[in-house]
Amino acid sequence: MIHNNTFKADFSDKGQLIRLEFNKNASCMNWVVDPSYLSEAGYKEADKLFGSFDLSIGDQTYQTQDVSPSINLSSHNKAVISYDFDRFKLNFIYDLSSDPNTFDFHIPLLNKEQEPLVIRDFGVWTSFAYIMFRDKDILKNIRQSAAFRLSLPTIRRLPSTGETIRVPISEFIRRPEKPFP
Repeated sequence: MIHNNTFKADFSDKGQLIRLEFNKNASCMNWVVDPSYLSEAGYKEADKLFGSFDLSIGDQTYQTQDVSPSINLSSHNKAVISYDFDRFKLNFIYDLSSDPNTFDFHIPLLNKEQEPLVIRDFGVWTSFAYIMFRDKDILKNIRQSAAFRLSLPTIRRLPSTGETIRVPISEFIRRPEKPFP
């Protein structure tokens, strides 16, 4: 688990973000889809949790479940989840250290080959909690639901060996002006 003044976050053994909370939220809302809720709701697929990815390079597709990540929690406020493939390395960096009130998330992609890699598709699930109207508990609907839309830039080519592309997704969660009751 990592944390700062505002957030705390935790990860699955596959590197997916499975808990993201505001520290001062009285109802302890988890802002991302929780595997235990999926199980409780009878939903069998766990490949759409926050941080699950599909990456197509040339004619080959790589997915979260294809490799066990290295999870480095070197400090209380930073996590680096690394997926090491033969041709490239994909890192998911969750950094709560730059500002005590910020959740910074970015994805560097490192090419290990001499030639550029052509990326046909790169999708990352950003599965935020959405219980609203799916549960008969009205207070749970109010306190445990979030809506979010994220657009990532389209990437066509990854430079040659040792160069990276960084996809920044900074400050994408902001505290609401008025908290829910």
